[in-house]
Amino acid sequence: MNEPSHDQENVHVNKLSLERINQFKHNYWLDHQQQNKQQNPKQACVTIDMSSPNIGKLMSLNHIRSTIVGNALQKIYQYAGYKTVTINHKGDTGDYLTPLVFAMQTWGKEIMDEKCPLRSFTRLLQKFHEDVDLNPELDDQLYYVKRQLNQKDSKASQILSEIYKQSNASFDIIYDRFNVAFDLSRYESSYLNHAEEWITVMVEKGYAEIDENSVTLPLDQYELPLGLLKNGQPLYLARDIVSARDTAEKYQSDFNLYVVGNEQTTHFNQVVASLDQYTDMNADEFIHDALGYTAVLGKRHFNLKHEVKDIRDVLTKLEEAIASKRDQITFIKANDQVEQIATNSLIFTLLNHKRLEGIDLDFDHMVDLEGETFLHLLEAYRKLKQSLAGNDDQVGETEVGQTQLSHAFKESIYQAYMLDEPCYIAQYLNGLCAIVNNVVSIGKEDLVLALDEFELGFHLLGLEISR
Repeated sequence: MNEPSHDQENVHVNKLSLERINQFKHNYWLDHQQQNKQQNPKQACVTIDMSSPNIGKLMSLNHIRSTIVGNALQKIYQYAGYKTVTINHKGDTGDYLTPLVFAMQTWGKEIMDEKCPLRSFTRLLQKFHEDVDLNPELDDQLYYVKRQLNQKDSKASQILSEIYKQSNASFDIIYDRFNVAFDLSRYESSYLNHAEEWITVMVEKGYAEIDENSVTLPLDQYELPLGLLKNGQPLYLARDIVSARDTAEKYQSDFNLYVVGNEQTTHFNQVVASLDQYTDMNADEFIHDALGYTAVLGKRHFNLKHEVKDIRDVLTKLEEAIASKRDQITFIKANDQVEQIATNSLIFTLLNHKRLEGIDLDFDHMVDLEGETFLHLLEAYRKLKQSLAGNDDQVGETEVGQTQLSHAFKESIYQAYMLDEPCYIAQYLNGLCAIVNNVVSIGKEDLVLALDEFELGFHLLGLEISR
């Protein structure tokens, strides 16, 4: 097997470090495939930091892509023999929560919809920002809300607690639909005290510099901008540094993957450089599995001014596109099948591209019965099952070689594992689909092999086909 190089470009990682990481992964793969437990008695551990939605906000498509890619990587590493730990760090330290509590107090009764709390929170924040533009004095009232939030039994604290509760319930509905679970879920705010302590140590040792309320960390030797650790309270960089260190120490992990957008590359490099320079951690073990942008019909949706595409709208559009083809998809008998196919169609589309590729979701293309789509795969899979049910062991000569198929499939999983790129498995399934559709006759052994590969491929990509 070829040994590919990971695409990460962390500033501290040199060629020897990458070679060491790749060699470790390659040897571990071989040991697991050969089940040589004496050669590798200790099970390796990988943590996967993924999803990370924000309390009180809609999940963006970037969060969904992170969730889906991270879930696939978990299954791929488990197949390679690793212990995996999936981590969901939910954002809750932004300045937006105080205005949201104020908006809930002021307009909550008229705007809140219990069926769609995240969408209601979005509308409330929009209303606050629209009104504050007309009446800047509203900003002054946030001071009193902040004071109330410091009192545990205050009305404001109760409202904030309800925002957390409804946000988590909404996130769980989405995670359940994608069949995703986490080994650890924490809030960013849970690291504030630890981050404060670490910043104090950095200042006392003379590493960090104080300028009024700000604390910065020089990273010029890595050709990176100053790391802003604190501006009144510990910031994103400091929190991520201590959470990364805590994660590695708690789980004694060999690798720590961060499945997050490419736009955070500079921030991630600052985290890794800080770990390298100012802690005793092996910074090579922290890997940014960067993601490209995700758009819908040419439009990208961000949290800027709270304009975020609701993932439920995307899934509803997909369900409508699938329902419009029900006369061509004869095996769909119930609405829950439509829902599952819509979910799988989104998962497969997001995994059928390399991580750094930009993706523009087009609903018609996503349900094309002849394209690189989940529906096309499902049709080929069903064709195989029907062929196997009627196979009498006397089917003509096969054009599909069992050894060749098996080797090619293992190679695709190996590539996906070495590069943290689930797309290699998705692309293999596309090729398998083409073979199934084009070969006139397939022997029983190859039928069974192809079915096994489809089912394992579906599993590794997080595609649920029970219904």
